[in-house]
Amino acid sequence: MNERDLEYFAVVAEHGHLGRAAERLGLSQPALSTSLRRLEKSGQAKLVKRTPKGVVLTVIGSALLLHLRPLRLARENVAREMADLSKGRAGDLRLAVQPGSPETLMATAGAALQ
Repeated sequence: MNERDLEYFAVVAEHGHLGRAAERLGLSQPALSTSLRRLEKSGQAKLVKRTPKGVVLTVIGSALLLHLRPLRLARENVAREMADLSKGRAGDLRLAVQPGSPETLMATAGAALQ
């Protein structure tokens, strides 16, 4: 199983339709179907049942989707934290003062940083 196929599966599950999912992902429908087949082959199980109106998750597909939700959330959190760290919105800050510096200077600087 690769991460891209898992993400594509999650989008198929959200849309319930291969065509709409392919459009959302910017893929052709055959490419999305290939990805889905590859994922089903690696998991040795059918994940969706095709219907005239789209696709419905199998029991196994529903179980997989439940596991994917926290993984997708964790990936979003990691990306957000990386962005925050790179833009200085999060991280460590070290301040140094010389002996004899006014205490009010540190209090003022601390208040400004907050």
